[in-house]
Amino acid sequence: MKRLRIYAFLLAWIYSLNVMAAVNIVECEDEQGNKTFQSACPPGTKQVNEKRVATGTATPTTAGQGSGTNLSATLYYSPNCESCEVVKEYLRNRNIQINEKNVYDNLDLQKELTDLTGKQTVPVTVIGDKVLIGYSRADLSAALATIGYTEPDTTAESASR
Repeated sequence: MKRLRIYAFLLAWIYSLNVMAAVNIVECEDEQGNKTFQSACPPGTKQVNEKRVATGTATPTTAGQGSGTNLSATLYYSPNCESCEVVKEYLRNRNIQINEKNVYDNLDLQKELTDLTGKQTVPVTVIGDKVLIGYSRADLSAALATIGYTEPDTTAESASR
């Protein structure tokens, strides 16, 4: 019986490792319109899409009760911006599609950002008609609510534990 418990524990532990494993894949496009899928876009290409892909066993999610699947946000960001990464992760965890705009070396996007906010600072997140500068969990949550996102009800989940 003791050996069975040990096997069950090991099996559960290995399963949990597989569930957590995921990678980010970006879609890159060059000047001729050729697209590639990589972990990061090489010089001379621009990122047009990003997706987190599970490498282990998929688990069902109740994040947003499925409401995030058709919702989107635009994020103006630059590489090595910690606040930008926090905003990305916040949106990804809610299954919100992210239109990422890297302003680092793109003069057109820098002008677009300045026209939008009056300054060149990142992160800037556009959700519906709301323009959010910086990272504020409360502001992101409120803006998502205006476009129909609903947070999952975790009270029943918590009560069952």
